[in-house]
Amino acid sequence: MKYVVAVDGSDSSFNALEQSLKILKPNRDTIDLVTVIDLETATPEDLVPPELEFINQQRVSQQILDRYSEMCKTKGFTSVKQDILCGDIREEIIKYIEDNGPFEMVIVGSRGLSIVKRIILGSVSEYLVHHAPIPVYVVKHENHLNHATTPSI
Repeated sequence: MKYVVAVDGSDSSFNALEQSLKILKPNRDTIDLVTVIDLETATPEDLVPPELEFINQQRVSQQILDRYSEMCKTKGFTSVKQDILCGDIREEIIKYIEDNGPFEMVIVGSRGLSIVKRIILGSVSEYLVHHAPIPVYVVKHENHLNHATTPSI
């Protein structure tokens, strides 16, 4: 079975990956790790030229995916795909699901890196819950995980 885990390097996305590795089966499941570069929330243009910011964002995104992919491999997952997307985070994840499926579920953290964007536009996880064509598993922030039960898939 195929699953999408959307990550951004935040503690919340790290928790989402950890939870994914607890509920998914290495000998059965494949994981698509995706992260999205959203240049709308990147460093202001007057501080860093847009092309340099994009290159920096790509480098950071690849480091995140490599780190998370290595975590998957240490847990026995051999089928892990990495993708860096570019655009509106919410729309790009939906598009990825539609273009690369079928997937069983998308797994995300409850909070990402951009507090300002969340206040203005709403959270990515909330958007996915309402618009994704597949089930969405939202992993609460670590403080809440101690009281949560791990679902079995």
